[in-house]
Amino acid sequence: MKVKFIIVVSLVLLSVLRCSYTLASDCTSSPFLKRYLESGIADITPGGVVELRFIADLHSADCGAPDCYGTRIRIYMEPIAAGSCKYSNAVVETEDFNRCGTEMEGQKSGKVTETFFSGKGTFDLGDPQLIEVRFLSKSKTRAILISLQNLFYYENMKPGGKLNTRLPDDEDNEEECCWGASTSQCSFCIK
Repeated sequence: MKVKFIIVVSLVLLSVLRCSYTLASDCTSSPFLKRYLESGIADITPGGVVELRFIADLHSADCGAPDCYGTRIRIYMEPIAAGSCKYSNAVVETEDFNRCGTEMEGQKSGKVTETFFSGKGTFDLGDPQLIEVRFLSKSKTRAILISLQNLFYYENMKPGGKLNTRLPDDEDNEEECCWGASTSQCSFCIK
């Protein structure tokens, strides 16, 4: 009787472990992350931890050329349960840089690490209907928007400001909050 019980318990545990692994694997085939994973901007561990690395150095729609200043950004998202594709916040590490040929050239800010929170609570990266994820810093002055097509980083936000999801051009009113910096399309070339 004990042997049958041990076998049944073992099979149940094996099934749970296999299910957890399958859920984590489903995150790697997420339509939302596909472009990021293929280009090497994102990685997912077997446990479901997602890391995104990008440089936000496009600040306006000027021929698509990156600016000489920007922010290096790393985003770490840990699932709310091991093997799950559900997340609620992210640890965001930022570091500003300047290569503009001015007296500030070569200056870097120190790395800043802060937890950002999802505007909608929990979200599922495995959801085929997911089109964007928004994160807001605790101070509500910085935000990150990850969409199917690109990422935006917003700093010095005004309270209640609208997050524009494109880069401003010469005709836009840049005082209209909030314009983010983005990464160039060449960052998404398959590596």
